[in-house]
Amino acid sequence: MNLTKKQFKIQQKAINNLFYFANLAYITHPTRGKVLFELYDFQKMVLYNFLKHRFNIVLKPRQMGLTELIGLFTLWMSMYTPYYNIQIISLKERVAKKLLKR
Repeated sequence: MNLTKKQFKIQQKAINNLFYFANLAYITHPTRGKVLFELYDFQKMVLYNFLKHRFNIVLKPRQMGLTELIGLFTLWMSMYTPYYNIQIISLKERVAKKLLKR
């Protein structure tokens, strides 16, 4: 795959900066369809802690976008970290498969 200089620069920024990568990501909104993933400040803090700490416990209310955030983080890590191992653990297999489809 041949990249232009501009595409190469964008890719290099995305490789080195999770927050830049997040600015390029899209999610599927239930009513609006495909939309740019715009991080809220609390989501940025969660990502920062994911990068800083190996283990994290997140206390949060429902519907805060944590599933999408974890999907974004694991996608970035799996794309740009050699031999990175991701395990999705869920009480039900259906829930884990649903996360992979996102």
